[in-house]
Amino acid sequence: MLKATLKIADLENCDPVAKGSSIQFGESYIWPFQHKSLESSLVTNSEQWFFVIRERQGVAEGAGVHSVAIAHASTDQFRQHYQDCMHWPLDFIVIEGARRGPRLRVRAGHIGSLPIYFHVEERARTVTLSWDFVDLLDKSRVIDAEIIAHHLSMRTFYSARQACVGGAMADFG
Repeated sequence: MLKATLKIADLENCDPVAKGSSIQFGESYIWPFQHKSLESSLVTNSEQWFFVIRERQGVAEGAGVHSVAIAHASTDQFRQHYQDCMHWPLDFIVIEGARRGPRLRVRAGHIGSLPIYFHVEERARTVTLSWDFVDLLDKSRVIDAEIIAHHLSMRTFYSARQACVGGAMADFG
């Protein structure tokens, strides 16, 4: 449901801004998948922010796909929007950022049902996220033979370990 490149320094030094349907801050970006059945929003305050993309409960005719930005939310507003996201009954992905630390967290639905893969580049202090594992193939070409054998013999689609070393599915919870 999204693709993103997040630089840790940008979390601390830049405020995220909705530009069209994407979110940008510093050299970092979040590109949500565009579909009329999805909606997204960005909620910010002075110390933290979160971005959510989620399935709509109902698809209105002509519904927009642009991100809705709620800037300078009070502590109570921020908490309420966040709780609304965590109790959303359909699929969603939330990316949370905080200036102090700086800290980053990714969550997917109640049981982590959506695939969101990631790669951490320690030297550049960058996290790459994508719903499509193919986007991470340039990060590592070392194949995990055990996982490939399991996928081929058991016909599985998702697992905690991935086919290429260096990419992983995000830990939700």
